[in-house]
Amino acid sequence: MTNKLSPEVHLTWAKNKLKALILKLSPILSKISVSYKFNFWQVFVRPLLDPLAVFSSFENNKSVPMAIERFYRKSIKSFLGAGKTTPSSLLELMTGYNLENRGKNLIRDSLHRWNLRKKNKFPRGTGLDKITHSLKYAPHSLIKYSNLMNKICPLCPKVRCSAKHLSNFHNLKIPSVEELVESFHFLGPDLKSGADGVKRSRQWIINHFESKIKIPYDKLFCFINGNQLN
Repeated sequence: MTNKLSPEVHLTWAKNKLKALILKLSPILSKISVSYKFNFWQVFVRPLLDPLAVFSSFENNKSVPMAIERFYRKSIKSFLGAGKTTPSSLLELMTGYNLENRGKNLIRDSLHRWNLRKKNKFPRGTGLDKITHSLKYAPHSLIKYSNLMNKICPLCPKVRCSAKHLSNFHNLKIPSVEELVESFHFLGPDLKSGADGVKRSRQWIINHFESKIKIPYDKLFCFINGNQLN
C-alpha cells in the first residue's frame, strides 16, 4: 500500500510475484494433486490477496476492485490449471474463497482484536471464518472435465458445452461440474468406510471419483472432437 492507502502499487507487485511463482512452481504443479495445488495457492497467493480484499470493501470506485477480482481469478486458475473461461461461481464453489466476504471478515476480526487490545486484553487465535474448499478428494480429471465444458459447442456457435445445453439440445446426459464438486464435498458414510467398517484412504476416494468422471469425460471428449472432425 502507498502512504495514501492506494492498492495500485501492491497489486502491481502481486501480479509480478504471481508470474514468478508460476514460473518456479510449474514443474511441481503439473505433478501434484488438485488439493495440493490449492494448498500452494493458499500459502503463496492468499496472503497477497487479503490486504486487497480489505481495500475492496472500502472502495466506492469499482474499477480497482474489479482489477483485484481479475487478479484473484487469474491466480487461482493458474494454480489449478483451469481454463480462462471458467466461471467465477464455479471457482468459488471449489475454493470456498469469496473476495468480498473475505474482506468483510478480515475487517470484523481486526476491529474485534483492536477493541480487546484497548482493554489491555490480548486475543488468542483468530476469529476469521475458516475457508472450506471442496477439492480434498478432487481428481486431476475434474479440471480437465471443467475445461472441456467451457469450450464452445461445435454444433451451436457462441454456446458453451454446459451440461444443461448438452442435455436439452444434443441428448447427451452428463453431470455438471458443480454436481461433481458437491459430491466431493459431501461424502456419504459408504465412501468414508467400507463394508467391513475400515476407514478408506484418501487416495482410494480420489481413485473412486476418478473412475466416476471417466465415462462422462470420454462422452464429452468424443462429442467435441468427433463433431469438429465432421
